[in-house]
Amino acid sequence: MKILMLTIGYPPRQIGGTEVYVAGLVEALQRRGHVSEVAYLEEVAEGRDLEVRCDNRNGTAVHAIIVPRSRYKMEFLLFDPILRERLISEFRSLATRVAPDVIHVHPLQIGLESYVMEALRNDGHHVMLTFHSSTTTCARGDLLQFGREVCDGRIVQTRCTECLFHRRGVPRAAAAFLSRIPLACYRVGHTSLKNGRLRRLRSFLSLPLLIEERTHAWRRATEAAERVVAVAAWVKQVSMLNGVPERKMVLSRHGRQLQGSVRTFVPPPLPRFGFLGRLSPEKGVDVLLEAVRRTKEAKFEIEFVSATFAAPRRSAEEERVVDMLKAAAAADPRLRLRGSVPETDLGDILATWDALVVPSLWLESGPQVIYEALSIKTPVIGSRRGGIAELIRHGENGFLFTPGDAQELAGLLERFAADPSPLRTMRSGIPPVRTTDDVAAEMLDEYETMVTPEAAR
Repeated sequence: MKILMLTIGYPPRQIGGTEVYVAGLVEALQRRGHVSEVAYLEEVAEGRDLEVRCDNRNGTAVHAIIVPRSRYKMEFLLFDPILRERLISEFRSLATRVAPDVIHVHPLQIGLESYVMEALRNDGHHVMLTFHSSTTTCARGDLLQFGREVCDGRIVQTRCTECLFHRRGVPRAAAAFLSRIPLACYRVGHTSLKNGRLRRLRSFLSLPLLIEERTHAWRRATEAAERVVAVAAWVKQVSMLNGVPERKMVLSRHGRQLQGSVRTFVPPPLPRFGFLGRLSPEKGVDVLLEAVRRTKEAKFEIEFVSATFAAPRRSAEEERVVDMLKAAAAADPRLRLRGSVPETDLGDILATWDALVVPSLWLESGPQVIYEALSIKTPVIGSRRGGIAELIRHGENGFLFTPGDAQELAGLLERFAADPSPLRTMRSGIPPVRTTDDVAAEMLDEYETMVTPEAAR
């Protein structure tokens, strides 16, 4: 069977949770004798026009549709039908050349992808969608209503518009007022402001229109998809609240298996904790640093491993987190900063930690780092939210704390710094975790029932 994966990037050039998941799935399918090709959009600074670049990454054909920012403004893509149709055409042509049995789509946000899925389905392709992140349905991104309470995830025009305005710094009362202005007024303002100097105002006026388009995009994508894969229970619930029938839903959690041999845990001289992954605000790095600041007398080490330290381009928010970490490490010798590490070495690093700390503020759908830690029996200290709360059993394979509560996290760090034995004893009781081979087996079952409906019967 041949599968075309439409995603957001692919290792080693792009590394993130979704990219790692897709790469693991591709490799697991390859071990079972199936062929995958990968395609994604990639923005570059300069270029004459759109082009498709293809290269081979670990035996997999990877197609990057290159979009030069000097010529095209991707932030206005949903309001640019000419560019949108050109990109859809590129994906359709690619699908024709590859001739896959199934097209499996892995977006973080559903915008252009919904149009592509609709076009590919109309061309007769079998299309599947995997819901990886809260950004898929939530325009705010974190699925936290006004940044505080967990939202039920239902896309509602006025509520989502008000929340998005608030996310952009508008006071609640003003955001509520703006969310109730008729959409026709925003369309007029957005259309009339073509002057480059008014670009920021035009972008601001597009926020309600983005919510409207997100509603349509979700419907297009889920109607085009024959299956919608949820990687966490909360993802399935949000999908169904937004109209996906249960018969289309597939709950298939992440899976992970690290490459290379992993050495046995040897207790470090001082209790050692670790943070692994992207350095962005929603990951709760500031909560962890505040917790460390509240444990001045506790003796431990905490190691930060992240590709963000050496990333060629960082967002302003990531830059702020990196600067904050560097300043904290300069003032506190217990903090150690490391860049990214090869996957073959990741298991060895995790095996030196008493626990992985996952202080995320938003609803994680995994995250992958939990599977990586548990796969080598390293316990996890994580926030009690989303996928983290679904994976960690308090007192059995880790410990949970209230999201954003630096004092509660500080209490856990102090407790295990004084006596790490509960964490170290726990390791032997952590059961095997799901692997990418388990994920591939489930996906193959779904692919086969899509291609050959008789198999489902």
